[in-house]
This record gives sequence, C-alpha cells and structure tokens, in this order.
Amino acid sequence: MSRSLHTKRLHTDHLEAKYGKISANVVMHNDTMRKVNLIDKDGISRTFSLVFFYNHKNKLFKKINDKLKNDGLIGKTFREHGYIIYKNILLTGTIKLPEWLRHNFKTQSNYASTKAYVLCVQKKPFKPVKYGTVVEIYAPDFLQPSSNSVNFLKTNNEYNSSLANNMIRKILSHINAPIYDIILKKPS
Repeated sequence: MSRSLHTKRLHTDHLEAKYGKISANVVMHNDTMRKVNLIDKDGISRTFSLVFFYNHKNKLFKKINDKLKNDGLIGKTFREHGYIIYKNILLTGTIKLPEWLRHNFKTQSNYASTKAYVLCVQKKPFKPVKYGTVVEIYAPDFLQPSSNSVNFLKTNNEYNSSLANNMIRKILSHINAPIYDIILKKPS
C-alpha cells in the first residue's frame, strides 16, 4: 500500500467552512456498503459518497456503526470516539454526472470531481485498521472538475489503467452513471 495521509481536517470540515452545517442523508447502509449524501442546511447534496466496507468484526466499531446507520458522518464519528484517520488515495478523476446526481447537487454541470481512497482508522495504542474503500463525488460548486485528465490509477507507486477501469466500473454501477464517460486523472 502506498503512504497514507493522516487527516487532521476532515472533508466535512472543508464543506462546513464553505456551506455551514453539513449532515448525512444515508441512502443505504448495510454490512458491505454505505451510500450517503452530505447535505447542507438547504438540503443540497455537496458530496455523494460510497463506502465499501472491509469484512471485519471489530467490536470497537459496533457503537460507531450504529451511529453511522442513523445518519452519522464517518470522519466526525470516528474523531469523536478518539480515532486518528488516515486516507490512502487510490485515484482522483472526473466523471460524467448521472441526471439524479445533477439534481441532488442542484447543478447544470455535466461533470464532477471524484476521489477514491482506503480509509484507515487508529485508536492508540492499536495499529491502524482498514475500515473501507471510500469514493467521494463532489458537487461542482464545491470542487470544479479537472480538465487535464488521464486514464491512470496509482497503486504502490505504479500506474495501472486496467485496475482503474475495474474500480470505476464497480463504482459507476452503483450510481447508474455511464461507464464510457469516465475520465481519470493521475493522482498528485
């Protein structure tokens, strides 16, 4: 795995700095996956997030998972419980938005920026634990999509487009976006 970044400021912190209070509107949350809109005070989605959970039976996570199922925010909930959060960035890119997501974002833009990463959490003195793979799709009002994109995914410091395509196909199948409209850019 490539180097993980310790996250002191959460994505939700950035959203709240721009839009005020952000809450989670959980579309689905089960043992394997979570779909959620991070919405502002006006009910506009500022980020749509998919989380593919790792299969772990960590008793420490039970209380957190119960809160998350009831519209909790992942990063904030872990932080409130004393965890350190790490993100191992897998890819960043631009996708063509499906109509339902354009509606949720209240945007006329056809494209949005996206990021996929492995979310790891740590509570001292224990080692970090992989919690899940997170895919965030950002409202264009929050983060403008990049125009200089390339079709690559960085894994272990190597770029692999077939890995990127497989991951993107899985992601897009969950949001009903057209697969042929994906454009990825090399992570920085």
